[in-house]
Amino acid sequence: MLQLSEAAASHLDEARSQQGLPETCGVRFSAKSTDDGRASLEIAFVETPGPDDETAVQHGLNTFVAPEVSEPLAAAELDVGTDPTNERQLVLKPQHDA
Repeated sequence: MLQLSEAAASHLDEARSQQGLPETCGVRFSAKSTDDGRASLEIAFVETPGPDDETAVQHGLNTFVAPEVSEPLAAAELDVGTDPTNERQLVLKPQHDA
């Protein structure tokens, strides 16, 4: 299952809080179609998981992974990095133990 680093979980929890969403909201990872027919990773705050989502609590954050992205993200870790302007951003990388 997709793993969240402690930094990523904290970053997402801050974003949830800034949006005024309750602590009971979890973060859901799913696929979203783009205009050019490709798929991108969608990250959204939701109250409940989808019916076939993988679920876990990671660093105090409810995490839901949709079936269509479960396998491609199984060996990935979501972490926090910086872009060229030193803004924090979420990044996917291989899991340390994968």
